[in-house]
Amino acid sequence: MNHKVPPISQHGLVYESNWDTSVCGIASLYMVIRALDPHTNITADDILKKCLSLNGYIPNIGWKHKELAQTAEVFGFLGVSYDWFSESSEDAFEKLKKELKSGPVIASIYNKFMPGNGGHLIVVWGIDAGAILVNDPAETDSEKISKKIPLDTFLHGWKRRVIVVRER
Repeated sequence: MNHKVPPISQHGLVYESNWDTSVCGIASLYMVIRALDPHTNITADDILKKCLSLNGYIPNIGWKHKELAQTAEVFGFLGVSYDWFSESSEDAFEKLKKELKSGPVIASIYNKFMPGNGGHLIVVWGIDAGAILVNDPAETDSEKISKKIPLDTFLHGWKRRVIVVRER
């Protein structure tokens, strides 16, 4: 159930550096696209421009999940966003595990897994011995992007919302 996902930081990812702290959604989508198609010619700037053209960003709030999924569709992938917020953590986690069987999943979390913090998007790419394997694009050190998050920490800070992108 573990999937190879390239570790990509959101810092310095797109041409306009003023986006560095705000492109977690773009970086996460880019990681998943690169995992699905390692030889893609799609750039993070392409993804940013397309998602912005779909009104996919709310200033001071973040990226709209539906529009990120639509951006994946524009580039030839299947994209869908799921909102399981009204479900229990256990039921939502079972759905996440089901989606993980077929590939990595973009997950919406509270920044640093602390409810009350702003939102953040990461890529979940596996589960290992009670830990969730993720790529966190907020990291500036490429060695720290891929990490293990204890399951209880993940469930505490996960908003139970995901974006699933797959090949057509």
